[in-house]
Amino acid sequence: MQLLFLHWGLHGWGVFALAAMAMAYFAYRHNLPLALRSALYPLIGKRINGPIGYTVDALGIVATVFGIGADMGFGVLHLNAGLSHLFNIPHSNLVQIILVVSMMGAAVAVAVSGVEKGVR
Repeated sequence: MQLLFLHWGLHGWGVFALAAMAMAYFAYRHNLPLALRSALYPLIGKRINGPIGYTVDALGIVATVFGIGADMGFGVLHLNAGLSHLFNIPHSNLVQIILVVSMMGAAVAVAVSGVEKGVR
């Protein structure tokens, strides 16, 4: 838990806030796309619309996917530990796989149900 508090505490969110402010500034003031590459506008100028900018956006997507995967992994480990403590459910790979599949199923169900319906 200390590792999670370290990465998800105020200083962890501060890094996200700095990146968001950089993207928002250049999107609002310079009419650039609200993308990760826009934060690099002072460094590389108009080249953000070329291969360098697209590479930065692709790396941002890859980092997001790996970050969500790591968070889901930590969440499943903690959920399995909590279920084991409360209900004596075994601490095993099978339980963790069931938890991952159920979380993914819930996410797919919400995505398929449509934005209009939302999560109720």
